[in-house]
Amino acid sequence: MFNSPVTRLFARQLTTAAKKGSTPTYNVSPALKTILGKGVATRQEGLKGVWAYIKTHELQDPAAKRNVIADEALSKVFGQKNVTMFQVMKLLAPNFVSKV
Repeated sequence: MFNSPVTRLFARQLTTAAKKGSTPTYNVSPALKTILGKGVATRQEGLKGVWAYIKTHELQDPAAKRNVIADEALSKVFGQKNVTMFQVMKLLAPNFVSKV
């Protein structure tokens, strides 16, 4: 099945990654919990949840779509009112409190 050494190595890496499990889950801050609706999430789920919240509440700046104008709940998560899309993950990081 795996003829070349490179594909064998790649297949071994895939199987060891699968044995380690998925990405870690974290307890989230109370401010992020209000946005996500749950107290435990992975970083990916947190980011997807925040972006879903931004889209449903139409918080992107209409003139410059890469800017987010945070409402009261989101500004508690970010710690500031105006954020660019490139800052979102950096500002979300402190809201992932501890690994579960």
